[in-house]
Amino acid sequence: MTESMAPFESNEHYLRVRRKLRMFFSRRVPPLAEELADEVMVRLVAYTKKHGPPEDVDKFALGIARNVCREDRRESARFPPAELTDICRPTPSPGADLNRMISSIAVKRLEPAEREALERYYTDGETAATLGKQLGLTDAGFRTYIFRMRRRLLRYIAEAKGESG
Repeated sequence: MTESMAPFESNEHYLRVRRKLRMFFSRRVPPLAEELADEVMVRLVAYTKKHGPPEDVDKFALGIARNVCREDRRESARFPPAELTDICRPTPSPGADLNRMISSIAVKRLEPAEREALERYYTDGETAATLGKQLGLTDAGFRTYIFRMRRRLLRYIAEAKGESG
């Protein structure tokens, strides 16, 4: 038996555990079932090299699988897929162009420094603490600054649409 198959009794045992893992992941995260099953196998072999083979390899592998599944869910929640975060994607709605134009006009009414702060905060992902420090504000002070700019933008948009606000 090769060193990489150390926790498994035979090639059949390896294939059986791998099949269980694929089934486990195919019910929870179907598009990633193969990749996550591979991740579990890598972690199982690494554990075996460090601590020796576990008593029940099948149960231990499923325990690792649960951890990998949890980690994947946390990562997915933290970093949504690109198609959900792509705010520049054109929308087929006829009102979308008008809304985009009105929003653009509203943003242009802000001071250049305000536009830059909004852009760095929302699109570049810089923290309120970092940006606030650069502007001589506290973290909370910068968040208030951003809140007031957003409120002003909403007022500008309402004015452009002819609504009273």
